Amino acid sequence: YNATAQSNAKVFEFKYKKDDRYRILSKVNEEVFINNILNNNSEIINRITVHITDVKPDGSGIHESNFMTSDTSTGSISGSHLTWNEEYNSIYERDKHGKFTIDSSYFMPVIRDMPVFPERPIEKGDSWTANGYEAHDLRKTFSIKKPVTVPFTAFYTYNGEETQSDGRKFDVFTVSYNLYFDTPTPENPAILRSPYPAVTTGFSQQTLYWDYEKGAVDHYKENFKITIISSDGTLYKFKGTTEAEITQFTRSNDDFESVQQQIKHLQLENVLVTENEKGLTISLENIQFKPDSAILEDSEKEKLQKIAAILKNYPNNDLLVTGHTA
Repeated sequence: YNATAQSNAKVFEFKYKKDDRYRILSKVNEEVFINNILNNNSEIINRITVHITDVKPDGSGIHESNFMTSDTSTGSISGSHLTWNEEYNSIYERDKHGKFTIDSSYFMPVIRDMPVFPERPIEKGDSWTANGYEAHDLRKTFSIKKPVTVPFTAFYTYNGEETQSDGRKFDVFTVSYNLYFDTPTPENPAILRSPYPAVTTGFSQQTLYWDYEKGAVDHYKENFKITIISSDGTLYKFKGTTEAEITQFTRSNDDFESVQQQIKHLQLENVLVTENEKGLTISLENIQFKPDSAILEDSEKEKLQKIAAILKNYPNNDLLVTGHTA
């Protein structure tokens, strides 16, 4: 949190930590039109799991992600249902400001380089722009094997803090962008023999709810429309809404920092907290006994009681107690 007494401005950054894991549930309700005639309604459910496998010195996080997508479409005339499921895996790097580094072969995530935050502190009412792009999976529609990328410039406004009905507090941003992209004529003659997306237009309007402590988007809502004109003149239109939220978030050193803070608050001397593959270790050094005996000094018993009170905050954790004596 970067603020002064004269300003409520904050620096917003993604705060990746190694072994962060989280799950996202995304729901899309979409209408699909072909030549302005409603073809089908779709409900698309995305279940996303993300593991931050490493964090670079500059704060960039290496993401290993799995996307399980279920699309249920209902024909507007026939009323027939068609469901298809697909699973995607992606590995990508994202810096602390939000910029992606990702191989062109990955189809997910669809929206990239959004949100992107400026390096400067921002305060309520501030606005800025940043470039991003969408990666469209058009294998079913146009048999294109790689994602079709469509660039955009997003316009951001920081609306300030908002407290939800459950008491949680978030920083709220509105984000909007327009799409217009003329696809370069494909060099591959085989592609030219089949329809391909010649012009892509559209817009997105989103409201993002940011968890400042975690340094991540907690949930968002979106209205969108995408129009694709194919090379044979067919008009495809997709419009609808999206809602997404983090349903589970675990940070391996959350407990580590919490225990450290509690020990500092209780002013426990000669107590060290470390973290390794086994979990957290609380080490008591220079333990004082009564002279020539195995009886602890009263001050040490009090120290143990305070540590026991800390451990009661973690009733689901296994405890391993070890020690040695002279």
